[in-house]
Formats: sequence, structure tokens, C-alpha cells
Amino acid sequence: MSLSTSGWFFLVLSTSIGWFLFYQISKIKVKISWVLLSFVVNAIIIEVTGIFYIVLNPLCYILYARFFERNKNWALYIFYGVYPVITIDLLKNIVGLFLLLDWIPPKVVDNYYDVILFIGFVAVIPFHFGITKLFKIDFTHLIRAKSLKDMKKLMVPYNTVMFSCYVLERIISGIIINSPSFSQNEELTKYIIFIYFVIFISMLVFLNIKSKELLEKQIYEQKEAHLRDLQNYTEHIESLYKEIRSFRHDYTNILISLKESINSKDIEQVQQIYNSVLAQSDAKFKDSKYDIGKLVNLSIPAIKSVLSAKLLEAQSLGIDVSIEIPDTICETHLEPLDLITILSILLDNAVEATAEAKNSKISIAYFSQGKTQFLVIENSTKQEKVNLKNIFNYGCSTKGENRGIGLANVTQTLEKYPLCMLKTKSDNYQFRQTLEMRKSS
Repeated sequence: MSLSTSGWFFLVLSTSIGWFLFYQISKIKVKISWVLLSFVVNAIIIEVTGIFYIVLNPLCYILYARFFERNKNWALYIFYGVYPVITIDLLKNIVGLFLLLDWIPPKVVDNYYDVILFIGFVAVIPFHFGITKLFKIDFTHLIRAKSLKDMKKLMVPYNTVMFSCYVLERIISGIIINSPSFSQNEELTKYIIFIYFVIFISMLVFLNIKSKELLEKQIYEQKEAHLRDLQNYTEHIESLYKEIRSFRHDYTNILISLKESINSKDIEQVQQIYNSVLAQSDAKFKDSKYDIGKLVNLSIPAIKSVLSAKLLEAQSLGIDVSIEIPDTICETHLEPLDLITILSILLDNAVEATAEAKNSKISIAYFSQGKTQFLVIENSTKQEKVNLKNIFNYGCSTKGENRGIGLANVTQTLEKYPLCMLKTKSDNYQFRQTLEMRKSS
């Protein structure tokens, strides 16, 4: 199948529009080099395979998404590949068959077919913009949704139905267009395109509603978890207060006894009281469970609830925990929900890794330097040095197969914040992650 001059032009045009739509739905930055490469690949596919181009066309978008956005699942990659191809094909035909050809005389169509086709291609972008606004389609729901399992359930039916409709529509339309009686079958082509359009809009609205519900469900579950964590934190503080109050009562009685011993100049009794009680009282309040009181400098309830919950969880496992928040933290340089997600993942990983180590200890520090906030989480590890090469890739983990989703989600979340970075270091049985959050000016 050899392309004509106009065929090459429309291939370049459709490829460019396809990458524009790809960016609109995925927010993955598109490199010019990949646009040129995809144009060459598409041209080769057309020359070599002919009609199979309609099946292979989405491959460039799928592979690009997989290469530059490794933290999602294949169902979403396939959506990124299928959607631009389907949208261009469908909207171009809608504009051409229903808007242009019905109003333009046949002779003009014959003489200026390429111009009409060009208008159909160019109209795809504003037409797509109008549809997304009219039906309030928000693709960021797909990007923000963190539950990969639920996302897969949502995307697989959409991809299957839409790609099947696309292939069938192309095959049937190709047969009709190439038949000698195309003029009589033009109305049939319109019906096929119209049905295809209705299915496209219905599935798109369904996908938008379900992804929004999924995101709202995740937000609700996180809020519920934070409320439970905050309640546990409050109960823990109350138990510490009761313990300190009880100690204060005992301490008062001890001081009375000590005073009596001093008045009677019973040095032996004084030494006994000091050695048995007072000398060990300081050690009592050095217990790591009292470190939770240092969260008082953290004035963000949701962040405080997560930290307190993870601290209590670690302490219940017998892990030695220390925390330092020397500065008053009233605001974060990330969206609170994003910081909660990152914090939960890093602390969960720290607790899980430390539980397997010989000297189980976790140290946390949250402080400010100028316009930059630092969150440092350090934990002991079973291995002397953790291999950092692939730990941020989706599905890669030191904890076994089908794990490795957490740090991949951290990377995905931080992509929204160019002024923030996560530094990771591992040596001498210690694993440290430092999150630098710079405030945008």
C-alpha cells in the first residue's frame, strides 16, 4: 500500500493531532523526537501491512506511555493508545459525513476532496474540546486515582468495547466505500458512524462517572482513616497524661518521704529512696512512647494523624521510634492529600523493613530551612545495603512479587511538583529517604 503526496500530508497531520490528544488525556509530556519517530513507524506500518495499520496504529502511544510513565498498569497504557486513534477517526468522519458533505455540492466535493478532508482533521480538536466540556469529561480522575486494581476493572471493558467498535467500523466502512454502489450505501455508512458515536459518548461518560466515583471513594476512605488515626492519637495522649498524673502523685509522696529522711538526717534512707526511685525516674520518661508528644509542633491534623498512627503501629511491634519536629509546621509545600499518600507509603515501607532487621529502629525528622521543608525517614534494614536500582519501578520490590506499587506511586505523585525531590540512600544497614519540598514563589 503506497501513500500519495496528500496521503503523506494527512499522515503527518493525523499523527500530530493524535499526540496532542494523547497529552490532553495523560498529561505526559511529548517529545518531538518521538513524534517524528512515530510518523516514520506509522508510514512503515502502512507500507508493509496495509489494512493492519488500523490495529497497529495505537502501538506508538502505548509504548511511549509505558516508557515514560512506568507507574501505571497496562489497561491505562492501552487506553492512552486507543483513545487518540478512535477520537480522530470518529470525529473526522462525523464532521465530514454529517456537517460538510451534506452541505457541499458533489462537484465541489470531487474537486476539493483533500481540502474537505483537511477541514475534517483540523475540526477534530475543537470538536473534542466541545464534547469534553459539554459532558464535563475530566481525564485527571484517571490520573489521580491511585487504586490500580480498581482502575484495571474500569479500563479493561472500555478498551475492549471501544477498540472492537473501532476495528469493525473501519472494516465495514472500508468495504462500503470501496464497493461500486458507494453512493447508495452512503446513508448506511452514516448510520454506522452515528451508532459508533453514540457508543463512544456513552462509554466516555460512563468512564468519567465511574473514575470520579472511584476517586471520591478513595478520598472518603482516606478521610475515615485519618479520623481513626486522630482518635487513636488523642486516646494515646490521654493515656500518657493519666500515666504522668499518676507518677506526679507518687512523686509527691516520695518527696515527702525524702523530706522526712533529710529532716531526721537519715542519709542511708535518703540514698535508698534516691537509688530505688528517683535515679530511675528520668529513664521512665525517655521511653520512645513519649516522643509522640513532639507532634505538638505539627499543626496539620491530617498529617499528624498519619504520623501518630504509624508511630503507634511501630511501637506495638517493638520497634524503637524517635521523632524530631523542632519547628512549628503550619502548612505543607505539597497538597495535603499528596503528602499523606507519600508519608503513608514511606512509613509503611519503613515499618515493614525494620520489623525484619536485628536492631529495629525508625527515626523521623520534619523541619524547615528557609523556604524548603525536609522530611527525613531512616530505618534499619536486614541487608547491609539495599539495591536502589529498580525500587521505584512499578512491580519491582525487595519484598517479593506483585509488590513494589508504593514507591512507584510516590514517584508518580511527585511528578506534579518540579520543586520537590526524593533522595534515597542505603548503607551500613540503614535506609534513608529525604523528601525536599521547596515552596514555589
